[in-house]
Amino acid sequence: MQPLQQILQRKLIPWIKAGATERIIVARKRMNPAAVPSNVELTYRKLSGKRVLAKSGRIYGSARRISATWPEAGMHEAEYPRLICVVEGRVNFQAGDYLLGCNEGDFILIPPRFPYPGDEYSPHLIGSQVPGRPCVLLWMLPYLRGFQCYLSHYENGRQIGHSDENWLFLDNQVNGVFHFLIEEALGDKNDQLCDGLLLAFATALQREVKAMRYLHPGPVAEPSLIHESKNNFTGQLEAYVNQHLSQSLTSEHVARELYMSRAQFVRRMRRETGQTFGEFITAHRLQQAKMLLRETEWTVQAIAEYIGFKSSTYFHTFFQREAGCTPGQFRLKIRQTSPSQK
Repeated sequence: MQPLQQILQRKLIPWIKAGATERIIVARKRMNPAAVPSNVELTYRKLSGKRVLAKSGRIYGSARRISATWPEAGMHEAEYPRLICVVEGRVNFQAGDYLLGCNEGDFILIPPRFPYPGDEYSPHLIGSQVPGRPCVLLWMLPYLRGFQCYLSHYENGRQIGHSDENWLFLDNQVNGVFHFLIEEALGDKNDQLCDGLLLAFATALQREVKAMRYLHPGPVAEPSLIHESKNNFTGQLEAYVNQHLSQSLTSEHVARELYMSRAQFVRRMRRETGQTFGEFITAHRLQQAKMLLRETEWTVQAIAEYIGFKSSTYFHTFFQREAGCTPGQFRLKIRQTSPSQK
């Protein structure tokens, strides 16, 4: 049994059935002891330095969509929320201006655009409360068309980890339940509803794990969030394609989703993009593939499936035909010529 399946079966689901909502700590700008579980230690620790708006979605060589950084504090803010569960040990976790002393079974919800520890962790950002004893966190976060879980291990003030403890799911139901859960937890936080949503989410995740419908994308990296305007045809088209790129897409299906006849859709494609639908999809998949090869450590197979190729062999052929080199050659060339890569 793999680690994630063990955690879901032996820890998360039993915790949730026992009533876990009261142990969800929602990170906020202002917090007080009454707003966190009684077993959580809340310490005010103001962030040091200035907030710097990010000019791109990349940081520390990965592809996280970062909206701002706190360079001096070692923190950053992301566009996506993330839910973090302490699955083992006792941990100190810096969230905004507060240090949270959490225990096994506690959940930390980081809202979008809220400061949390960056990749260069230090003992005062994330670390075991008990010297010499490790702690393990399960990170859960959504994408436009997928969902990622990964484990991070901390011991003696430093992070230790394994790249294979990282799972990418392409099931839209998992993503949908997670978003519903986050909206409720950030809003009125009805305990009964949150418990039901949390159980539905964990159960759906367990189903995907048991069926082995996941990818091991390699070292932890999160693809950029591409913002689209939905006020025009091109914006609506890009938004829909981004959310369904891993699926089989046809002009008939997309036209129907955009409330057009196929003939109307074809005419607007030509007029507003200068491309056929097939050309548009090819260009979009190539663009996404290049971005993931450039900005993440994901395996070629994971990238292939993420952008809609069921065969990595076909993806190799497609990429070499369109880009003039193999995916591996492209990644190597970019890293040899980019001064920002470490």
